[in-house]
Amino acid sequence: MRYVVGLAALGFVAVCFWAYGEVGWGGFDMVLAQPWGVVVTLDVMLGAVCIAAIIFHYEENPLVAALWSLAIFPLGHVVSAVWFITRFQRSRRAV
Repeated sequence: MRYVVGLAALGFVAVCFWAYGEVGWGGFDMVLAQPWGVVVTLDVMLGAVCIAAIIFHYEENPLVAALWSLAIFPLGHVVSAVWFITRFQRSRRAV
């Protein structure tokens, strides 16, 4: 499973580089100018809140959970993917 998440994260990063190469950061202004762009952005933020809740549930140290969770909002769900990959590795070692 960690390979699936890792490949998805790498694919996402590749698409981000492609989008930046095509329009730069200014293209995001055009997305937010559209109602569905706002909806999609809020959907991503809702996902970040849900993943943060999962992280706080599973991480033993609240400071570690806070750092992972806070990083999701500016950096996106690539951080979520990295957390899942590291969590999968830790759970494998525990078995």
